[in-house]
This record gives sequence, structure tokens and C-alpha cells, in this order.
Amino acid sequence: MTVQKDVTKNIYVGNGSTRTFPFTFECPAEHPEYIKVYLMQDDGTALATSDYQLDMDARQITYPSSGTALPEGKKLVIMRELPLQQMMNLVNNGPYFAEDIETAFDECVMMLQQQGEKIGRVLMIAVDVDTDNFNRQIPLLPGRSFRVNDAGNGFVAMENPESVLAENQAVLEASKGARDEAERAMTAATTAATNANVSAANAADSAELAQNSATDAARMADKAAGYVSNVTIWDSTTEYKPPDVVMTSDGSTYRCIKANTNTPPQSAADCWAITTSVAAETFEYDEKGDLMPLILPRTSSVWEAINGEIIPIAL
Repeated sequence: MTVQKDVTKNIYVGNGSTRTFPFTFECPAEHPEYIKVYLMQDDGTALATSDYQLDMDARQITYPSSGTALPEGKKLVIMRELPLQQMMNLVNNGPYFAEDIETAFDECVMMLQQQGEKIGRVLMIAVDVDTDNFNRQIPLLPGRSFRVNDAGNGFVAMENPESVLAENQAVLEASKGARDEAERAMTAATTAATNANVSAANAADSAELAQNSATDAARMADKAAGYVSNVTIWDSTTEYKPPDVVMTSDGSTYRCIKANTNTPPQSAADCWAITTSVAAETFEYDEKGDLMPLILPRTSSVWEAINGEIIPIAL
């Protein structure tokens, strides 16, 4: 036997169906106990298992021996692990078998490979470090960690980063909470100031609108008063002459263009000229029984706006 492969282990990932896994490293056929099988746990540790069948001739294992196959994503590790000992004893003038010597050499190489595989998984100081002047002893204290000292020539104990991180995290969360509260307060203050400004602006606008409305209402009242003061209800016993203006019961107004005694405006075009023909709902009777324009007329066909003032439309 020779050891031509620098391989000491095989790693497989389950797919939920495969149960047969080959190993590709050399191992003495007479020593199946050198084969070890591990199941990797979720926390990263390796758990040795004996629930497998080993076939040295086919160079494979079957896992598990029975039952459900290796779940998908789970890792299986097959390793060769020799005891670190040399069991061959050579006696002076005794028998000397070349195959026994070769087997001993092979096992020594396997041990070297086995140790090399372990060394490949450990932390190692860089090759440029002067190990003669570097204290490689690690201080092991309960609940503490370690780091390279400030002089760079050894290790020194330090606080556990996990506990420090937890404390810093608590401080960070408290700081973040205070910052968020400050931001909320600032936002609330800004919103209140904005709302106050808007309310003040709205109040000013409302005051201005109210003032304008009052001014318009006063102007309309003046117009209406002036109009009513110049118009009288037609009376059949009154003698009219130009430029008298009368209003009939239907709300229409007429201007006298020729003196007359009691000629009704509707039947004498030669004496009267119609000035406003309106719908009855534009006027109303006041508490004295007099016909007068509505403050808010329900029709716009006989009123018009000139320079912002509402006045009757002249025919």
C-alpha cells in the first residue's frame, strides 16, 4: 500500500434522498475503526455518530443505517483518524518483512496528514513574526477575552467584546430613543408654528373677505335704497309727469314721458316708457306693504354687475 493522496476527509451536503457516501482517502483495510463519521450541528459543532454501515471494499458508508436520509442542507463529514502511536516492534536477527515496514511508513504519513489537516484549521501567527520575542501564551480568564498587547510582543486579557457590545447597544438604543423624541418634539413644534401662521393668515384673509362683503352689502343697500327712493307705486289718482318713475304690482318700472292723469302704464305706451321688466320673485313686499327689490334677488336676468356693484339692468 502507498499513500498517494493528501486527503484525510470528505464533506457531503444532504439532499434528503442520498444515503450512500464514498470516501476518497487511503485507509488500511484491516483497520475500519480508523474511519470516523460526524454530523455537523446548527451551532457549528461536530457530533460523532455510529449510525452508519461501512464497506471497506467499496470504500463507502451508508448513512443512516436505516430510516430517513440525510436532510437537505445538513453536512456529513467522513474522516480518517489514526491513533498517534507506532506498534511495529523490530527484533535483532528477527524476521524482517518489507510489507510490515511499508505499512508502518504509510501509517506515519497518514498521521502527518491527519495532523496537517488539524493544523490547517487553527489560528496561526504570520511567518514574519519573531517567535523568539513573542509570548504566545494566551491569558485565559473567566468571562474575559484577549488581544495582542500594545507592544506587539504577546497577548493580554481584555473585556469580553460580547458584553461590551451589549452595553454599547443599550446606550445606543437609549441615545436613539432620545434623538427620536427630540425629532418628534421638533416636528410638533414646527407643525404648531406652521399651523399658527396658517391660522393667522386665514384669519386675516377671512377678515378681509368679511370687510369686502360688508362693503359690497353696504354698496348694494345704498343702490337699493337709492333705487327705491326714486320709484313710487303707481296710483290711479295721481297725476304723473316726466321724469317720474313708478312701479306696478308685477314689479315692472315705468318712466313718465308725457303728462297724464290716471293712465295705467301697461296700456299707454305714449305716456310711459318701460324701464325694468322683472320677474315677480325679484321683489318683495316689506312690512309696510311696499314693493321693493330683494336684498338677494333669486334671478340674475334683470341685474348686472358694473365695477363690482349690482344694479338693475336698464331696458
